Amino acid sequence: MSVSMIASLIVSGAFLLIFISFLNQKLEAHQLEKTRLRAELTSRIRRYEQLSNNLPGQWMSPALKLLLSRLELVLLERLTLKGKSPVDEARIKLLQEEIAKGDEIEIHNAHQTISSEAKAKQVRAQLENLHAQISYAIQNSLIDSREAEYWDGEIRDLMTLLHFEFFDSLGRQFLEQGQLSPARQAFERAAQYIRKKPNADKFEEHLLYLDEQVNAIKIKQGVGQNIREPTQLLQGMEELEKEDAPMKSIYD
Repeated sequence: MSVSMIASLIVSGAFLLIFISFLNQKLEAHQLEKTRLRAELTSRIRRYEQLSNNLPGQWMSPALKLLLSRLELVLLERLTLKGKSPVDEARIKLLQEEIAKGDEIEIHNAHQTISSEAKAKQVRAQLENLHAQISYAIQNSLIDSREAEYWDGEIRDLMTLLHFEFFDSLGRQFLEQGQLSPARQAFERAAQYIRKKPNADKFEEHLLYLDEQVNAIKIKQGVGQNIREPTQLLQGMEELEKEDAPMKSIYD
């Protein structure tokens, strides 16, 4: 065997080793990407299911239930392309049956009273999560821009209702305890929050109710009476409002 042939075999062997190493890296990278995508789909599916089951019942409309069910179904079907399981197949069948009911889709979400700062923060986190999942849906072509724009506005309205329900609940609690000043503060805070919104006219009935509550308290107090400094609980809600920065638009 000549020297040139030996050199050629060595070079060929080295090239083969490099090619095999490169191929292994590609296969590993592909497997890691498949694992990552499956984990991502599984996480998103769980979030849609949790939102569908756990959002306050007073805000879970048939339209919102259908949206969350439809988005979960699309991702489940994508997930099963990468390998089916009996649990996934059963969930797909259930979602298909529920979606087929249209506006008659069953809603089992319990009504939730927003009566504490901790509860208000918990529900706000759910609404922020809902907004994030709608953003994900449009970014991944699960819904079109018109539908996404509609739900962007609906979620912002739910955030306004969250503040209304909390301050209303708080105000009524103070009234039951005979604490007129903090009750008045709570109702006024709710009205101020709503009036800052660009679509405050949508909440005209809520504002009318709040103004009636404030006026009734003023009559009991004496119209000219100044209210005291905010209570510790209301001061805590000031922090909640500071954290309530406007959600980034889906289209930003």
